[in-house]
Amino acid sequence: MAKKKNRAVLVVREDDMAQAQPLLEQYHEIASELHRSFSIDQAEPALTNINNLPEASQVAFLKALAKERHVDAADVLLALNELSPSKNMRKEARRALIHMEEAKIYPHWALPKEQTSRYRIVVPSFDADEELPSDNNVGDFIEEDESEDYDYDDVDIDELSPERVVETFVLLWVKSIFSTPYDLLTDDSPLRGGLAKDEWMERRKAWAEKAKLNRYELETGFIFEQTAQEKESRLADEASVEQATSDNGTNHKTIVLDWSMVFNDIAFNEPLPELPQATLVYNKTGRHWFWTNYELIEQENGSWRIYNMTDEGLKALQLPATVLRERIEGHKSFINELKQKYNPTNREEVAPLVDVSLWRIIQTIHYYDALVKQVPPELALYEEIAGRMFASLQYERSMVYTEMIAERFSEVRADTLRLLASIQKQYGDFCYEEENDERALRFIEMAEENLRESLVIENTFAAHMALAEILMEDSEVHLDEAVDHLREAKALSSGPADEANVEIQLGKIDIEREQDEDALHHYQRAIELEPGSAPAWFNLADAQYKLKNVEAAIESYRHAIQLQPDDENLYVRLSLLYKSERQDDLAIEVLKEGLDLNPNSFEISISLATFFMTIDDYEQGEKYLDKAAEIDADSLTVGVFRSMLDSLRTMATSKSTGRNVAAKPARQVVESLPVDSERTSKPFKPSHPKKKSRKKK
Repeated sequence: MAKKKNRAVLVVREDDMAQAQPLLEQYHEIASELHRSFSIDQAEPALTNINNLPEASQVAFLKALAKERHVDAADVLLALNELSPSKNMRKEARRALIHMEEAKIYPHWALPKEQTSRYRIVVPSFDADEELPSDNNVGDFIEEDESEDYDYDDVDIDELSPERVVETFVLLWVKSIFSTPYDLLTDDSPLRGGLAKDEWMERRKAWAEKAKLNRYELETGFIFEQTAQEKESRLADEASVEQATSDNGTNHKTIVLDWSMVFNDIAFNEPLPELPQATLVYNKTGRHWFWTNYELIEQENGSWRIYNMTDEGLKALQLPATVLRERIEGHKSFINELKQKYNPTNREEVAPLVDVSLWRIIQTIHYYDALVKQVPPELALYEEIAGRMFASLQYERSMVYTEMIAERFSEVRADTLRLLASIQKQYGDFCYEEENDERALRFIEMAEENLRESLVIENTFAAHMALAEILMEDSEVHLDEAVDHLREAKALSSGPADEANVEIQLGKIDIEREQDEDALHHYQRAIELEPGSAPAWFNLADAQYKLKNVEAAIESYRHAIQLQPDDENLYVRLSLLYKSERQDDLAIEVLKEGLDLNPNSFEISISLATFFMTIDDYEQGEKYLDKAAEIDADSLTVGVFRSMLDSLRTMATSKSTGRNVAAKPARQVVESLPVDSERTSKPFKPSHPKKKSRKKK
């Protein structure tokens, strides 16, 4: 039986509650002060009276606040979790937030980005080869990593659900924090290998240091509970959801996890039983993909511990090719039959089928990984896998198989290198969005190298265009080379559409060089060649506006909208043009027109909310924020704008009552938000702002 972890229990007494009660009655006012803050230095004073309470009274306050079931209460709890000088209070606030999250109540306030508090430390971007944290300073490391959605250090491991046990075990293990993972194993777990805790931890530390385990590169794809009754031949949605029970009456659960992490393959003197065999490895990043089952046993105190792990990926690797093909076809048939049987038409109808289908897809991916290791190279098979991986946005996995095609099938190497460059470019853009600039630059450089090699093999329009696009985004010093490639592409164009695309790109280079008249001529030529090109009309409108020809710009925007009415950004751009000309009514009208034609447009809903906030119409602003929240309930953007809206309302009230508000007006923040004005292809895709300033290594 696992031992119950000793933990101090803070008892709330009546006199402690009496001290906390006056502040509890003021939590709405405290939340309002937080909403008015635009820096941590402004937010901290709102918590002063709470922090000055005795610790027991603070605990009483937190426990009572967690029962209020109001967003303002959640905001105050989040602020205390982020900014309290007491580590105990930060933990208690986090526990209270978890209880509120269980009731579907989430904070709207967000910690200001400016980090000035001595209690809040932002995790630096460590490289994989930096010194790993020791378990002696695990507490400091976890405290620095409070940006995680789920605080794995602040919860009692005896209170974790089976899925949380597995998540916590894997996450902390990958972070090279091995103390808690050891505690999450049963005393007789084979994964402990009969070792005492210190020895078990030391072996893992030695492996992690040698393998250069990257503690920031864990990715989990799918996790679910599988019952003992569930068999391979049965459909996932037919399996019993009852908890499995062993012969001796002990409750067991099996948690299935699809995940990956980054490390270097090394020779290690003793294998780690909890480290599974990867079904696939991407050598350029060191990412390893796994499929594992964890068997958990309920302890006498009701907690859950991991008894053992089954390496399902290894089992797949050991299956004969015939069986792997049968299982792949079986899963594909199952998904196709499911679609035909239910024929879902909306998001609500799709939701119950997602998990059933997704797990089948993930199993198929691992079976593909195993199959290619056994059969001779098959071009059609590799193309199918690469396409499926790309369609599911698994860029790294898609690149693995695309590289296999380039290496093993010389007859299609040029085409494959162009395709590989396209995937690398999109993955690089994704990395920029995830603020992993170093990796983004690395993959975009690889894309450039592959395009240059493809041109050596075969001189094509597509390769010149793709290379020109990368050079245009790299920096101004490469614009001349980009122009050269565009001219080469023009000579290879196969029709008006290709030539029009070249003219658009040449126009963009002129815009970058502030040669607006030349850009205008290129866009006009593009429209002569391809009158139905919405990107050409959009860019023409942009050039016309830069040349102060407002009426012509409006007409061009309208033409682009007529050609592509489902492009949300066209309405936003036209509304901004109207707003810059102080034609607010027309700006609102065009946004509403766009929303009527695109009722599920999050972008237009947010734009309308923003617009009404800037003209002090808070009721309409809230209406469209609610609309955006209906479209994307998980969006952080909505929460940020709600905070701004609350700040605007508070300042309006303060102004009417004569109060002096020192905070920067939220309206200035709203009006200063950047709006992307670049379009490249159909459908339009915004360029990431960082691309303009990136430099080669």
